[in-house]
Amino acid sequence: MQGIFEFEVGEPKKKIGFKFGTMALAVAEKEEGRSLKSILNSLSVGDVNAMLMLNILYGAAVQYADSKKTEKNFTVSDVSDWCEEIGFDKLNIAIAAGLKQYVPKNSESPAKTGEMITQ
Repeated sequence: MQGIFEFEVGEPKKKIGFKFGTMALAVAEKEEGRSLKSILNSLSVGDVNAMLMLNILYGAAVQYADSKKTEKNFTVSDVSDWCEEIGFDKLNIAIAAGLKQYVPKNSESPAKTGEMITQ
């Protein structure tokens, strides 16, 4: 799970970004005050509130700034302002793509249902 999304916001325009990876989730975990398992469970069952999404986006912004070796000179409130300027339609696409995980096909699956595999 790692997607990088960049946008221009503000006047004058400045480039900001979101990088969805392990660090983004770790920051969201800290901001939420709950476990990663709890956050992922909320995401998987659709039990998502505005603060959770904002904390995930804030975490992704922190990871983006860190990966670009730039100063983290923004707050959760700034990220909220960016979200309003960018628009939630674009952000929803970025979040869904950024948090998407690919599960590899089981290359060792049985040829027939119930067939045992020996190694």
